[in-house]
Amino acid sequence: MGTAMIILVAIAIALFFVMIIYRKRKIEHTKEVMAMKEKYHKEMLETQVEIQKDTMQQIGREIHDNVGQKLTLAVLYAQHLNLKENNAPVSEKISGITGLINESLNDLRDLSQYLTQNAEGGTSLDVLLQKEVTKLNKAEACAVHFETTGKPIELSLKVNNMALRITQEFLHNSIKHSACKNIYLRILYDSNGVKLNFEDDGKGFAVDEINNHAGIGLNNIKKRAALIGAELSIKSDPLTGTKLDLFIPVQNII
Repeated sequence: MGTAMIILVAIAIALFFVMIIYRKRKIEHTKEVMAMKEKYHKEMLETQVEIQKDTMQQIGREIHDNVGQKLTLAVLYAQHLNLKENNAPVSEKISGITGLINESLNDLRDLSQYLTQNAEGGTSLDVLLQKEVTKLNKAEACAVHFETTGKPIELSLKVNNMALRITQEFLHNSIKHSACKNIYLRILYDSNGVKLNFEDDGKGFAVDEINNHAGIGLNNIKKRAALIGAELSIKSDPLTGTKLDLFIPVQNII
């Protein structure tokens, strides 16, 4: 009888300690779950903040590189309305200004609807650059020359968009800052990829000084080139103008 009582007491004590251990582990597990949830929510919040930051940067680049440049062209059109040596009909100039402003409004509308999709997707890079050249030549700010060599390669929407924006940035900077008379755009397609060469005969700049104090335009060019894995080279001299070479390897095109 005494042995049975000892066994029962031992079992009761064992069960008591098991319950204590179980409760302790349950509390620890609950704490771990709560900590994991807090960590998850923190990471989600950080991710959302990062996405918002990237989105705002994308908006800034699109407005600066696309809409801003078209409005700059509209200003150039307007400035040439009063030049005596300009023989183009005033109505044609006004029509050009109206068209650029309408395009800018459409770009802003597209950007607000879908930031990562460009309305010009599906159009070849040659056609997009020719459109830019035509608009600039109509503005009569300087002569823009464009040529393409090799069989065109179909580029992905992202690569197409980035290459176009880099081109627009170079054109915008050349017209606005270099006082150039000519700009040359060249595209070379081959089995290794796509090479874009841009050159102006403006006053140029000291590359080292610009790299140390790069403005939004040059920074955007570098960021866009990095996004598509392109090799970028910028050369300039105060006496010979500015050259920009962009090479997109074939493995990064699609």
